[in-house]
Amino acid sequence: MLLVGGGMFYWFQYRPAQIRHDCSWIHVQRDEVPAIPPDPTVCNQTTTVGGLDLTPFPSKKCSGSPGKASEDYWTAADEDEYKFCLHDKGL
Repeated sequence: MLLVGGGMFYWFQYRPAQIRHDCSWIHVQRDEVPAIPPDPTVCNQTTTVGGLDLTPFPSKKCSGSPGKASEDYWTAADEDEYKFCLHDKGL
C-alpha cells in the first residue's frame, strides 16, 4: 500500500511539478562572433583636394571589430514555448 501511495505521489504530484519547473526556462546558446581585423587598404587611403585633407572619418572596416565570445544562458520561456514543452514532456 505504501509503495502504491508513493508511486501515485511521484506520478501525480512530484513529476508534474518538476516538468513545469523545467519548462519555465529555456536554454539559449549563441555562437561566437569572430574578430574582424582592420583592413589596411581602407585605413591608408587619404584624399586631398587643393591642399585640404578630405580623409573620411575612420570606418568600421578601418578599426576592425573585437568579436564576441559565445554566450550560454537561461531565459524565461514565453507562453508558446512553455505550452510546447509541457506537451512534449507529456502534460
